[in-house]
Amino acid sequence: MSAVPSRSGVLESFVFAGALALSCGGRADPKTAPQAEAERAPLPPAAERHQAAFEAALPTAEDLLADMDPMAAARIGRASLEPPSFDPGRVDEILGRRDALFAELADIRIDVLEPMQAALLRAVRFALSAYSDRWRRRRPTRRSPGWIVAEFDRFVTELETRSAAGRTEGFDAALAAVPAAVAAAFDDLGGTSIPEGRAAVADLRTLARRLRRLPLDGPSATKAAHAAEAFVRAATSLKDALPPPDAAARPYDLSDLRPRGAEDTLVRLESSWGPRALEAFLADQEAVYVPAPRLLATLEATAAHLAALRVAPPGKTRARPVTPERCSALVEELAPAFARFPQVAGVDIDCRAFARTYGEPMSDAELAFRLTRDGYARAAARARQRAELPVLALVTGRIAEAVQPLAQSIALLLHAKRRGAAFLAVAEARSRVCAAMAAVYLHGRVGPPEAIEDKLSGTCPSPAAALEAAYARPHAAFAGIALASIAGGPAELAALDRYPWLPYGLIATISRPEANTSPPPVRVEPLDGASDDTTPTSSGSEAPRTSR
Repeated sequence: MSAVPSRSGVLESFVFAGALALSCGGRADPKTAPQAEAERAPLPPAAERHQAAFEAALPTAEDLLADMDPMAAARIGRASLEPPSFDPGRVDEILGRRDALFAELADIRIDVLEPMQAALLRAVRFALSAYSDRWRRRRPTRRSPGWIVAEFDRFVTELETRSAAGRTEGFDAALAAVPAAVAAAFDDLGGTSIPEGRAAVADLRTLARRLRRLPLDGPSATKAAHAAEAFVRAATSLKDALPPPDAAARPYDLSDLRPRGAEDTLVRLESSWGPRALEAFLADQEAVYVPAPRLLATLEATAAHLAALRVAPPGKTRARPVTPERCSALVEELAPAFARFPQVAGVDIDCRAFARTYGEPMSDAELAFRLTRDGYARAAARARQRAELPVLALVTGRIAEAVQPLAQSIALLLHAKRRGAAFLAVAEARSRVCAAMAAVYLHGRVGPPEAIEDKLSGTCPSPAAALEAAYARPHAAFAGIALASIAGGPAELAALDRYPWLPYGLIATISRPEANTSPPPVRVEPLDGASDDTTPTSSGSEAPRTSR
């Protein structure tokens, strides 16, 4: 990005991108050739065999992907809602099925597939590789309490989203499974940096409070209380196990880290991941193959882009409890503006359920922002995922889905001329981009740590908060990377809105399949303590390494 557009140009680009994104309906079709070409020349026999093999593998891939991410399976109606699973036996069983399917897909020639078929094959292969990399090589449950918290935050957010839509079926079983899931996750923890460990303690208690606020009755309320207590127990146990500040810090990417014993403290890890761990996380989990310095430059452009959105702050109004009547009045006010956005216009807001779920006092601007982000935008994203081909809807990342409702709410609120609410949305987006800038710089060790504050001070309202977020909540901070789509122009922002659940780097592959015919970059990385053709399984044994 060579220059920051004018304020009016930025506003117009947001509104246009929102309209473009929300007017895109339908689903990806693995057979994208137009029907008018039905009489084209027949495929060579070899191409037909590979395309048939691809089609035959899709049901197996769909079943496996659903087990790899039960949350995504629940969102598209394939399974009941459940908390994230960290059970070693379940992980190893999935890894075995993953290896068999990966070997089957490796025999399919991607160059003879239709463009969308090829894009889907790349997406499925990536998801299988990401799962293997996560559990065989780096095990975030071993070294990152913040990652564990982020996975449970995703689960609690789903509970809140469903509650606000008046859909609480399946809550009892999901909440009942939380204590065992929390215990399994933290039993595997072996180390942490001090900032991340302290933040995880606080965030676990926040998760407990959010569960207690869910508007549930009877047995459901009891199960929510038990689940909340599990988070509180985990917070207490983690606080007691934090390493002392004077302990020697070991590399974050430590290869011989093991679960701590019941009476042991955690190994103290360095607060900075280092370039290798950062590159591995972005490439292996989000398909982002951009070096840290280039990524930082993109985020700086995004921060400048958002700074150009000089929307007036909201006037001072008294915060009042959210009632069904306040919500309904606001829905009526927003309806004419949102009618231009077809998929959002089709969202039905249950104001009684929304007010019960998000009933804390809010100003008028805060309510408009929360209703747009947590009501309209999040519901529209869920609807797009449900309408997609199941095999694609089950290929999931984390950073795009975390911030896409925020990006979309900016476009919606600007178009509705709710400038006070838009100010709040832009302010949050700026904070998230600044946290991502700090995280990429510090964990990628782009330069001396003391230089980042000067870099942030030019475009970020609170450099100190960005620095704290980068060290204390790195996984949440990295989600701001997906907001780079804002500076990428209307087409890129539309693609983010169309496929918000995908790993961020796969969004372009799926949205423009005909433009992505080359394979992704190959990242060569030695394994500590293992030969080049083996990698530890989740239980410590060896399994063949695979590549994309």
